[in-house]
Amino acid sequence: LLDPVLTQAVVIAAGVHGSRDFVPLLLELDERLVKNEGAHETRLRASVFQALGGLEDERAVGMLTSALEKEKGDLARSAAQALARIRAVSSVNALAAKARTSHDPEAVALCMIAIGRVSGNRALKELKRLQPSAGAEDSVQAAWLLACGLARSEPAYARMEKGLKVGGHGKESTRPQNASSKRGEETVRGAAAIGLGLFRNPQSFETLDRVLDDVEGMDPSFTGYAATALGMLQTQESEERLLDMAAISDTLPAEARRGLVVGLGLCSTERSAIELARILVRDPSAEVRWAGARALSYARSNDALRIIVEELRTCLEQQKVPESAAHLVLGLGFLGDLHQGATLDGLVAGMDVLQESRLLETLRAY
Repeated sequence: LLDPVLTQAVVIAAGVHGSRDFVPLLLELDERLVKNEGAHETRLRASVFQALGGLEDERAVGMLTSALEKEKGDLARSAAQALARIRAVSSVNALAAKARTSHDPEAVALCMIAIGRVSGNRALKELKRLQPSAGAEDSVQAAWLLACGLARSEPAYARMEKGLKVGGHGKESTRPQNASSKRGEETVRGAAAIGLGLFRNPQSFETLDRVLDDVEGMDPSFTGYAATALGMLQTQESEERLLDMAAISDTLPAEARRGLVVGLGLCSTERSAIELARILVRDPSAEVRWAGARALSYARSNDALRIIVEELRTCLEQQKVPESAAHLVLGLGFLGDLHQGATLDGLVAGMDVLQESRLLETLRAY
């Protein structure tokens, strides 16, 4: 093998590259690594699993399900994450078996989410069997709700609405309400909100709208999750609600604003994209700007593009480039993300033809 760090970089790059020609090479590499049990081999195998997941090729399912059954810790979790990306129906039984037998809450949660991503009748049956009790770990309850949303499990819809209002343990919970348990409850509520959003049922708007009526005493992270769920609904009502929140975004905590910008991006309309660009320009939080830049990959707006370009031009003219400029440039990249839909025409329209003629020709040819 090459230098350990270089080898790991090559493996990760293979997964990002996307060519399925790498699959046999990665499977062969895993066969060689499994013969050793060192820390380096374990880290590299986890990277191999992740790369195979990124390539989304079912030829890797047999090896990954075998690893899921035999391994623990990071390897089991990486195998579950890879199977979630491949979404092969043949992996559901192994994922469900691991979720039932594992004592690692994170592995159980990842297996549930993987089953939800596979979806279909077999996944729905297993999710019904895996429904956690009220006393289960908050992370497991949250994962089950997300999985049911991904699989669009109709029987779980009512539980999501209930979880949104009272958390995972109900109104009569006897658990002590210290800071940790309260965070757990809000995690379950946030998962319930996202689960409802994944259904894309317009009727969910009323439920989400009600819980957002009083954001003053609400956990900021939950506010953000509820805002993201509204964006998933992609209705006029939900967009109007998000635009109202954007108008007072200066008063919201950073965690809430982060979910808000994601929701605005998911709306995928001209108005929401423009508001998203404005927040990206003015928000003081690097975390929010990062989320906003990524959310622009769902937006297609020449006006949003113009807002960001003008702000960048102002920064350059003043010869004073703030930290936020990096996120503006990142936003431009996501706004023109070819995997989501090209905006090269918008870029061409904003150029000076006399000064940029050679670049224009290149873009038009592209």
